[in-house]
Amino acid sequence: MMESTEKVTVRIPKRNMAQIKKHAEKYDGQGNSLNRFILRAITNQIERDTALEAIFEMEKATHYKALHEAQEREIRHMHGYAKE
Repeated sequence: MMESTEKVTVRIPKRNMAQIKKHAEKYDGQGNSLNRFILRAITNQIERDTALEAIFEMEKATHYKALHEAQEREIRHMHGYAKE
């Protein structure tokens, strides 16, 4: 059974089309290569964006943890408490 699809119009500057088609044929084979190339490009970008988002969230968590620890040290210092 064939997968359900939707038609999407992509506008590409004419000056770029020959290079894109050549690349698609080289890496995605003959025939429907431009369509496969576009799908691959979209999939790869989604994967990169998702990975970058995960990295950003990890860095944000690390930053907040370090900030929280610094604030705790400052409060202990202000009140004369020894570090536990």
